[in-house]
Amino acid sequence: PSQKRNRLQEMKTCCCRPWIVILCLLVVLLLVAAIVAIAVSVVHDNLEQAYDYNGPSDEAYETDLSQLQLDLQQRLE
Repeated sequence: PSQKRNRLQEMKTCCCRPWIVILCLLVVLLLVAAIVAIAVSVVHDNLEQAYDYNGPSDEAYETDLSQLQLDLQQRLE
């Protein structure tokens, strides 16, 4: 029984050391932050790709703009 008590005390002192707990928490927080950052960048890239594939191209915007300018000039004449 005395050996069990000593082991329990050792475990308690080991687990109760504040710097070890703080260090573990920091490591866990860093891992979580890294995972979140990777996930956010992947989602952002996917959204950009989806817009690039589905949205109108830059040339389409430019032709629309030039067509509008021509229409405006014709109406003013």
